[in-house]
Amino acid sequence: MLPKTLSVLAATALAGATLAVPSSASATTDRDLRWSVQGSRAVLTSPDYAEIDFAYTCGTAGAPEDVEVGPALFQPVYDTPTGGAFRGQEGFPSFTCDGTPHTQVVVLRAQYGTFENGSGEVGLLFRDPINGTPTFQHVRLEGLADPRAAVAVSINATPEPVKKGRTITVKGTVTRDGKAYAKKKATLWFARDNRDATKVKNVTSSSKGTLRTTVKASRSGTFFWVTGSTSKTQQGTSGVDRVKVK
Repeated sequence: MLPKTLSVLAATALAGATLAVPSSASATTDRDLRWSVQGSRAVLTSPDYAEIDFAYTCGTAGAPEDVEVGPALFQPVYDTPTGGAFRGQEGFPSFTCDGTPHTQVVVLRAQYGTFENGSGEVGLLFRDPINGTPTFQHVRLEGLADPRAAVAVSINATPEPVKKGRTITVKGTVTRDGKAYAKKKATLWFARDNRDATKVKNVTSSSKGTLRTTVKASRSGTFFWVTGSTSKTQQGTSGVDRVKVK
């Protein structure tokens, strides 16, 4: 595990790359680039390789250009990564910026650690010019054959919207192979709009596999749960639930 300030992605950014900023499911830059990870999922073809299907639009028809980018993938999140990739299998890919929608599958190779089915964050590094700060889109990592028990996690944050300073209740359920997963520790994460995720707190599931906690509303953003893997169970991750704070 690498400290956030010493992560490879931060070092890459300081060396001359720029990270586009996803807001929920899309991002923009000075080139008017809008992008998302299709299906909010990365497909693992092995513990060392991940395929990410980007949908994007950038540039204009009158001034088309190819822009070199550097996608990044971290598991479970950039704040506390156990595995990370920030370079394509064949180096840094390019996006075609001509004002029309495109899709492109990028294969990333792990630079440290390995990946497993579960939770991750994807970012998009622009090689030039230097601009922006690291932020990510939450994704599911899936595709590996894994004999361990599968874990599913749900989430529901209410009320939506909510006034600043009021209480947000975040609930969820944890199941293992379709049955309630009792006494399982889950970590609640929160990602402000245009920021990477930060840890909120740990919660242990009830005897019925339910999760429940409360937090104070401060800024708009998304919540999600992550459970750790063991020798017998896979990592679990929920989808995201966005709460607007007024």
